Amino acid sequence: MNWILWIIRQLFPTRCCHCGAVQSFALCLNCLTQCQPAADWHWVPAAYDAAHSVFRYDGPVKSLIHSLKFSNQKEIASVIAPQIVRFISEMTVESDAVIFIPGSKDRLKKRGFNTPEWIFGSALSSKKIPVVSALIRTRDTRPLYTLSPEARETEIAGVFRTTPLLVNGRSLLIIDDILTTGTTANEVAGILRAAGARRLELLTLAVAKPV
Repeated sequence: MNWILWIIRQLFPTRCCHCGAVQSFALCLNCLTQCQPAADWHWVPAAYDAAHSVFRYDGPVKSLIHSLKFSNQKEIASVIAPQIVRFISEMTVESDAVIFIPGSKDRLKKRGFNTPEWIFGSALSSKKIPVVSALIRTRDTRPLYTLSPEARETEIAGVFRTTPLLVNGRSLLIIDDILTTGTTANEVAGILRAAGARRLELLTLAVAKPV
């Protein structure tokens, strides 16, 4: 090992994003085993025909997503890649095109990647479903997790637009990182339905416990 790299690792060791343990990966094995499948937390937003989530948005998964989104630790996605690949391979998809919900331009510039696309892009290649850039974000928003459900709806209203030619009559798989209140997902669905989308499925890495 390069001695300079060894010194850097000693001075700035990798820590688990959830428990803080010093180890080789961004999520330790103990915390990885605590990542729970969505299971009985699964729910389908009203505007969708079906929805799929890999994990519960809780514990280590919550820490992992926050590290990925707000600390730009994109290598952290590799820790859960096997679970994502397995989930995708077992998932029945009835869509003929994929749309990744675009993040804010400011955060995209800082991160250098769109979180949903970074998480699911490689795993979805096995499904051989074309990706269409049919959603355009017209303005940035405040981080929605800081807002009440009512404020989220106001903040996200009118943020997206689409090209009807790309979605009219199609069955679409919409992909985002988290499903919490469903505000963003339903706003996107409304735009796509109005443009003629025939069927909508939603895929997220994690889902919050339904209230």
